[in-house]
Amino acid sequence: MLVLFCIRLQSHYVTLIYFLFVHLQNICQSLTLIHVNNVESRLEIALAGFKKKEVKVYTEYGKLYVTANKEDKESSTEYVHKGLAQRSFERAWTLSEDVEIKDVIFEDGLLTATLGKIVPDHHSRKEYL
Repeated sequence: MLVLFCIRLQSHYVTLIYFLFVHLQNICQSLTLIHVNNVESRLEIALAGFKKKEVKVYTEYGKLYVTANKEDKESSTEYVHKGLAQRSFERAWTLSEDVEIKDVIFEDGLLTATLGKIVPDHHSRKEYL
């Protein structure tokens, strides 16, 4: 499933392409994109059941990667329903050229990545009087 989000920022369209697989609901309880202001957005992903040391967030070749490696515990327990996904995964989002990752925080099972728009000096607002 391919979902395309277009966000209008300072009269430019910034396109963030998200490759979301059908089973994303099983891995991430929630994925939210919040438009804070014209130059900042926040991506929030609920990762209940994962610890900070099991989650890695990095950028490479214009993509934002989120990976989580859950150690497989051998158990004789037979589950009827398992509400929290406990398997490893990797997700990638393509970032447009004028978007950078400003901050990443993982707290209480919620991963928050702050996305900032790079505004060139000749496009930024300048007041003279």
